[in-house]
Amino acid sequence: MVNENADNEETTGQRASALAAAEKAAAKAFVDQMLAVTVPLIADVHNFPTCARGSGVLLQRGRDYLLLTAGHLFKPGRLWSLETPIKAKDGCLHVGLHDLQLFAQIDLADGSSEPIDIATAWIRVDDLRAACQHQQVISTDSELCVYDGPLDVPADADEIYGFASYSRAAFDPRDRALLRESAYELGMRLRSRDPSSGLLIFDLAREHMGDAYYEGASGSPIADSTGRIVGLLLGAGGEPNTLRALEPARFGSILDLAV
Repeated sequence: MVNENADNEETTGQRASALAAAEKAAAKAFVDQMLAVTVPLIADVHNFPTCARGSGVLLQRGRDYLLLTAGHLFKPGRLWSLETPIKAKDGCLHVGLHDLQLFAQIDLADGSSEPIDIATAWIRVDDLRAACQHQQVISTDSELCVYDGPLDVPADADEIYGFASYSRAAFDPRDRALLRESAYELGMRLRSRDPSSGLLIFDLAREHMGDAYYEGASGSPIADSTGRIVGLLLGAGGEPNTLRALEPARFGSILDLAV
């Protein structure tokens, strides 16, 4: 009887360990999936440590690429660039962001307005080629990270959501790149959705990790468990342990642009 109880306890422990391992593997797979479509953005990279950073998502439109990100990143006087995985002579390839456009002024429930917006920038294939030549690309094994899934999936209270982005750890002057660690949230739930403005509020599945943890995450795509994007991360949600996002589907006329 004692041996039988011990065997049962061992079996229960093994099942629990296997379940924990499976959950950890699923979480890692989701984070990796989101990092594959979340592009890092850098402002004034040569002015480290004062350089700012953000995130975004790239859509292919014809021969060119359309970047979606958070509009509040682009303060006057800063020079923003897209950090790519393409290797150049002096590090990774950076592509300058030009023709920035800001969209959306959301009217809040209290009657006030707040500049909660998204920004777009075109990355023209000709500009990309020029950057490759100027920065002397040494390897073309890597390509730009592009999202090719739907953008009109509405957030659902019965679904779980998450995102993953890169937070800066340190600047590597040899590679002219930011050494990054991933910042992520898993298991988020939709608290509210304003259908008129496209504003989403998500409840975190854990305690808020502090502003420093999320620095550089603005503009990150938020997706469901299958990787379908439902929003772009804008920042804190106003209530404890919440985050705020904006539905990209609200800007369908912009996203349908093709060259």
